[in-house]
Amino acid sequence: MTDKEAFTRYTIRIPTELYDRLQAASGHKSLNAEITDRLEASFEGDMTTIEGLKTHILLVESRLDYLEALTKDLLDTLFSEVADGVKKRANDSLENSQTGTEPTSEEIAKESHYYRED
Repeated sequence: MTDKEAFTRYTIRIPTELYDRLQAASGHKSLNAEITDRLEASFEGDMTTIEGLKTHILLVESRLDYLEALTKDLLDTLFSEVADGVKKRANDSLENSQTGTEPTSEEIAKESHYYRED
């Protein structure tokens, strides 16, 4: 059997969010390999065999890779927002010291990310 005969090309439509999650979870693998591994794992639910355990481990590792990438993205965003807030406060403080005006506690509270008007 040739490689061409061993595989069937099949196009599917999936939600963009799911596609993005699969792409992120694939890590160093191709998206096709990630999808194939997950589909094969769905048929290998028997964790009493070595092959079933190997498949389950691959699936768990893939999910961990996805969570690791997601965590990194979230931390990068958080650190960026904090850094931007610190820079803004420093600039505002410098500007206030040059003009001789200080912000009121209400102005500071409104600038805070923790302040919400519900």
